[in-house]
Amino acid sequence: MPKNTGKVSKVFILILLIGICAASAWASGGSASAAPAAGSVTASGYPIVTDGSVTLKFFIGLNVTAANYIRNYSENITFQEIMKKTGIKLDFIHPVAGQETEAFNMMIASQDLPDLIDGPQRYRGGIGAGLADGVYLDLTPYIEKYAPDYYNLVRSDIAIWREVTTPENKFAAFYQIKPVTDPALNRIVFRDDVLKDLGVKPPVTIDEYTAIFKAYLAKTGKAAYIPLENGRERFFMGAYDIYNAFYKENDIIKFGPYEPRYKDYLQLFADWYKQGYLYSGFASTRAQQRQTMFLQGETAAIQWDVDNGLIMGREAGVNVIPTLYPRLKMGDKLHVDDWEAYPVKPAGGGGVISISNMTKYKEQAIRFLNYGYTTEGSLIYDFGVEGVTFTMVNGQPKLTDYALHNPTLTPEGVNYVLLVFHGPKLTRPGRDRNPNALLFPDIYQLKTDLAADPDVDKEFALPTYTLTADDATRSGKIMADVNTYVDEMTLKFITGVEPLSRFDAYIAQLKSYGIEDAIAMNQKAYNIYMSKTTF
Repeated sequence: MPKNTGKVSKVFILILLIGICAASAWASGGSASAAPAAGSVTASGYPIVTDGSVTLKFFIGLNVTAANYIRNYSENITFQEIMKKTGIKLDFIHPVAGQETEAFNMMIASQDLPDLIDGPQRYRGGIGAGLADGVYLDLTPYIEKYAPDYYNLVRSDIAIWREVTTPENKFAAFYQIKPVTDPALNRIVFRDDVLKDLGVKPPVTIDEYTAIFKAYLAKTGKAAYIPLENGRERFFMGAYDIYNAFYKENDIIKFGPYEPRYKDYLQLFADWYKQGYLYSGFASTRAQQRQTMFLQGETAAIQWDVDNGLIMGREAGVNVIPTLYPRLKMGDKLHVDDWEAYPVKPAGGGGVISISNMTKYKEQAIRFLNYGYTTEGSLIYDFGVEGVTFTMVNGQPKLTDYALHNPTLTPEGVNYVLLVFHGPKLTRPGRDRNPNALLFPDIYQLKTDLAADPDVDKEFALPTYTLTADDATRSGKIMADVNTYVDEMTLKFITGVEPLSRFDAYIAQLKSYGIEDAIAMNQKAYNIYMSKTTF
């Protein structure tokens, strides 16, 4: 079983040394500064066309940060550069923010599909079901010829091959691949002034959390913590050796909210809620509201991504302290860290693109997506436009002052307005390309130090496996009911609307929905994934 050990495999080192991707001569991107003569196609195969005759419609959500500055990704200078280099025009279709899934479902129902579809896993039953139903193009017959860079990359390591192919070894999408990882993004964060005022250190054990929450309430009369709106907090679940969704334990697939230990987690949160330690209106809060309340001193702690939490905290004059993962007692082994446990970015994290089976431009669409895995294309996706957002220094790309200290964009804005942070590409770690990491190396080092916790591993993390089409459709229906019910009952148990004496009835209801069948189908898919030992 592949594990993330923090070391880069020999094949990944080789990939990086030869300039990001082992590519064939036909589709190598070439020098980042090389520009084809007008009206010509270079030996590398790019641009794909030179007469502007191909426009690909591209369904993709507009990042909320990007939306503060631009109305369409056509205004993003890196996308403009990619269109120039490939000769392919892009017509972006952006669903309303927060309504991406609804817009996706309406698009599928209309059968009026764009050429490129970001987030194809939204299809009922998943990517495999979309492929089986003829919605997504089966890339398998074309991938080696028209996307040799991507094909060579996924064949460079069996762990990548396992994740990007279906159980039938078919290609249904292009995935973002990140061989070298960054430390985990999210943590429980505290206000430093709260900890100092109470005379305590950042908590590690559940008892320490409870003591701080109690002291904070006694001193301020306020709830110390605002949970996520559905009450399903994987960091605290990890203390009870379970996970929020499907996970593996000794290669056995489990579903955390169906495990007996979920009751222990619910009991903890129910006790905290009853004591007034949890914000009573947490079920109706959203991320931005929680962050604002935290920065304004209305609570002591929330779950937040460390980069933005510390940066926004500094802007607001608040020293934000990220913590180690909670545990019942010191020395407990935790398995809940799932951040970049595998080289393929999870489908839900962005950068997974399928091609519609209705496209008139199969070859051009495939070759366009392949560009992100060429030496040149990968460089542009990660660093933008040479001479504008990056320059080459001693053979290495470095972001310019315009990118790092932009007069109108925040560092996060740069990621989505000047660069393409998520996309179908071979990508470098954030420490090399993310303005946040480059401008605030102390924050990156802090995350690295937290990640060095010797009692934490990624054992629970699941790879991006694909269920068979029939299983995916059936499991999708089951899990829609299961997750709705789990969310409903989790809130009721925590807030005391339902007593925990009804936990056995809750388990029985999940069983009646077919959760054990869904677990079995995921086990089957995982077993198939693990059985792939050759290309």
